Amino acid sequence: MRWLKLLGILIFIVILGQLDWGRIREVFQQIRWPFLSASLALIFLLVVTKASRWYLLVREHGINYRYRSALTSYLCGLYLGFVTPGRLGDMIKAVYLKREANVPLASGLVSVILDRLLDLFTLIILGTFALVYYFYSWLNIWTLLLPVALFVFLILVFFDKRLGNKVINLIFRKLELASQHLGTVQLNFDRFHDGLAELLPKSGQAVGMTALAYLFFFTSSYLVALSLNIKIAFLPFILAVSLSSLSTFIPVSISGLGTREAVFITIFHQLGLSKEQAVSYTLLSLVVFNLFIGSCGFLAWQLKGGKETAR
Repeated sequence: MRWLKLLGILIFIVILGQLDWGRIREVFQQIRWPFLSASLALIFLLVVTKASRWYLLVREHGINYRYRSALTSYLCGLYLGFVTPGRLGDMIKAVYLKREANVPLASGLVSVILDRLLDLFTLIILGTFALVYYFYSWLNIWTLLLPVALFVFLILVFFDKRLGNKVINLIFRKLELASQHLGTVQLNFDRFHDGLAELLPKSGQAVGMTALAYLFFFTSSYLVALSLNIKIAFLPFILAVSLSSLSTFIPVSISGLGTREAVFITIFHQLGLSKEQAVSYTLLSLVVFNLFIGSCGFLAWQLKGGKETAR
């Protein structure tokens, strides 16, 4: 399945081959730096807010963990998430909790997965609105219900212990995995479920922090678009960003390369904007978000020992 992550890169290469690079150069020559500087300031607030949200979940779960360690672990998760399909590298935070706070991996995963679910749930809600807003004439009711049904099923697997264990048994049978590991997997799942049941009622403040984080994220993204003199209303833009961000969870690319460009080209075309403007935005957004945050994450990862600590 490793070849799947190359699919997004292939899409990206095909898109690049269809662009008028002269027009892209013109777009970048019009960069308005004050907007870009303001965007970077909001990205800093975004990272701090989301790291604080995870720290809150960790503390509410009864784990004694310093904020500085939580911030560096969160940055490491962002960095590894950028370079892994489906942002699976973000799970490294649970490994750091196990090593630095001496908690079982299953307990560490509770806060990490709930943190991810808060983001995923937000994007699915907004992404569904985006599908209706932009593609209503193309879709039927089943197309809209399918992703929602899949998400509901995944939520049930996480929150219903019996259903989760049935799914684990099914996976072991279908993939013909070694049965001697089944008991360990089920034990860890039970620990994870018990921790989730304990933490979920305390996550109200984390929901509010999620709303604040996405306000920073959408405003920062909009400022990137304004810095390129892309004229688009705020609401249609944040719906496009939501759908694009949701596409990065699909494990067919690295950092959403290719899938993100395809989403923006399709939506910008409906708004009367060119594919050159769409790709200019995604490229600058890649630099502003992924490279800026990724660089900070890489430094944090090195401070924690890099690969040696993650083993």
